[in-house]
Amino acid sequence: MMKKILAVLMMLVANIALAQTFDVQNLVVHGTQNTVGAATFQTPIPVTSGGIGTGTASGTALDNITGFNSTGFLTRTGAGTYSFQSLTNGISLGSLAQIAANTILANATGSTANVTAFVMPSCTGATNALGYTNGTGIICNGSINAATLGGATFAAPGPIGSTTPNTAAFTTLSSTSPPTLGTTTLYPTVPTNAALLALSTVTTSTVTRLGFSSIGDVSPVVYTSSGSACSLNSGNGDNGSQVKSADSKCWIANFPTGPVDVKEWGAKGDGSTDDTTAIQAAVNAVKNVYFSPTAANYYKITTTITVLGGEHLTGSQQTQSIIGAWGVDAFTINGTNGDNITIRDLELRGYTGAGVIDAKTNTGVKAVGVTANHVNYLELKRLYLRGWNIGVDWEYTWSSVVDGISTINSNNGVRVFGQSVNNVITNSRLVVNGGVSAIQTTKDVAVRGEGLMISNNLLAQGQFGINSDGFLSMNVVGNTIDLNTTNGLDLSGVQALMVDSNWIYAAQYGIILEAQGSSTDIGGSISGNYITSTASAGKGVYIGANNTGISVIGGEIITGTNSRVVHVDGSSVMVVGVHGVNTGANPSVFFNCGDCVARANTGNMGVQWNVGVPSQQGQAVAYAAFAGASGTASIANFCSVTRNGVGDYTITFTSALSSASYVLMVTSDRGGNGANGYSLVSQTTGAVRFTVTNQAATAIDPTSIWVAIFN
Repeated sequence: MMKKILAVLMMLVANIALAQTFDVQNLVVHGTQNTVGAATFQTPIPVTSGGIGTGTASGTALDNITGFNSTGFLTRTGAGTYSFQSLTNGISLGSLAQIAANTILANATGSTANVTAFVMPSCTGATNALGYTNGTGIICNGSINAATLGGATFAAPGPIGSTTPNTAAFTTLSSTSPPTLGTTTLYPTVPTNAALLALSTVTTSTVTRLGFSSIGDVSPVVYTSSGSACSLNSGNGDNGSQVKSADSKCWIANFPTGPVDVKEWGAKGDGSTDDTTAIQAAVNAVKNVYFSPTAANYYKITTTITVLGGEHLTGSQQTQSIIGAWGVDAFTINGTNGDNITIRDLELRGYTGAGVIDAKTNTGVKAVGVTANHVNYLELKRLYLRGWNIGVDWEYTWSSVVDGISTINSNNGVRVFGQSVNNVITNSRLVVNGGVSAIQTTKDVAVRGEGLMISNNLLAQGQFGINSDGFLSMNVVGNTIDLNTTNGLDLSGVQALMVDSNWIYAAQYGIILEAQGSSTDIGGSISGNYITSTASAGKGVYIGANNTGISVIGGEIITGTNSRVVHVDGSSVMVVGVHGVNTGANPSVFFNCGDCVARANTGNMGVQWNVGVPSQQGQAVAYAAFAGASGTASIANFCSVTRNGVGDYTITFTSALSSASYVLMVTSDRGGNGANGYSLVSQTTGAVRFTVTNQAATAIDPTSIWVAIFN
């Protein structure tokens, strides 16, 4: 037995000596030694053999294993393979365990605890909203509405763009007080008037209409429910200031301060839609109506618009805000309710009923007052009137103004009718293009107007610049009266007349005052005018019979062949300081009057007197002023002068007098000391001859001699 044991030991020693290795299984080594007796184990076991590659204990030993040198969450991806997920991005959703439907991971205990799966409540109703309760978690509130939000206050918002509101953008929300954004109140909106008609006042008490036919075609308007039916049109409203609601109540417009656009009532301004109803509704509803620009079209009306007292109708400017009246007057103003009205910055066009422009059959603006009810304080400013019979018609209109209007292609610019008092026409361009009168004043039978100022206008291209059949107190100052085919100013029957500093160019008469049936004290002044009368036999100024107390002073008057600068028939007229240019052979001034006077006129202002007219004793029928040495006359009215010799002269009348019973009066400047003497040689109906001597009874030729003949 001992022999066998020794044999085994010898074999073991021999193997060790030969450095042989053996696989040892289930070997447990205690401590840190790697020897068993005299046997030494290979150390460290390499990683490739499943070892850790190190002989000492180390917390980082696993880092030496391939694939274990990263950070994060370790994941086995296959047999013998592993990977790490980044700590930054976390575990991918696909790597998490599945949880029940409609649950979330949360801690809803109200204190620190592990994450659990929390079941979400169902919350899908129109009045539902999710809420959170401490210790309970997420809940569903099933009764959210305006009343629930009442009393909640929102904080001011953060920056909007590059600015921050100075005050909170939202205030308390409630069912009766809508929120505000800054200073703007926020209301529910409807896009059009049709949508407003379909909206019940039960839904909301206040709403904003964003347009009439489409959003933005007119400015937004806030409407408030009245709680009762509309007061206009039997409860139907006017579709602007009042709109009938779906529950037969009324939406009342809260228009902003200032002009309100007629498009708020649905006016189109497209030239084809009849806008009469919309415009009249606007005029009836508000006192400040605005006609927004119509581009290349116009607001079509087929019935005259009645303008009420206190109304202001305003456009953008002439030729941009246009109204086209088809077969009717554009605007009418009634004396019973027509005071304090302004119409300005509009173009008014006259069409036929079939839509043909320049009809010349109606009136642009017609003010219709009567004796008991005048139209007062009407202001028409910057209007452009085309295609009318009368552009502006003032009937019994007081204290009113036409300022800066233009007419074209019309029969008459402005007519002033009846007892129209204290009115002004100024700064206007009244061109009638072959019509009758730029301005016409007309009596109502025997009733005439009083107090009319016409200044700084262009009155052109008609038969008359101004045509009057009677007026009391008219001032015509600083106008250009041009290219009128008959007369520049026909001011017949006008009393208390002043015509001053006008430029007048007319074919027949520059200024005419036709004969009156009886002597009329005109009390007029025609001064400082520049007048051209182009027609043969025309007259610069013509004054017919029975117009008394008129002065023609200064200015320049130019007339043509066979014409007169001033022609007076049977009236009392004084012509002083006028410069006349007469291209014809006739004397420039013709006086068919006994008490007319011509003084200090220049140019070729020869005066012809018709001495057959004066019949009263004491009236001068002829007079002359001439040089004694030559007999050359500087003034010779209805006569001529012949020097027969030294101190011997004959005055020959242009037409024979009816009688030789007249008085000759002669005076002259003295030659030396003492007075000159005059002797009558002969006296007939055709001429008178006289001599002049000095104190020595010697015939002399005085430097100047003046002669007058009286009945």
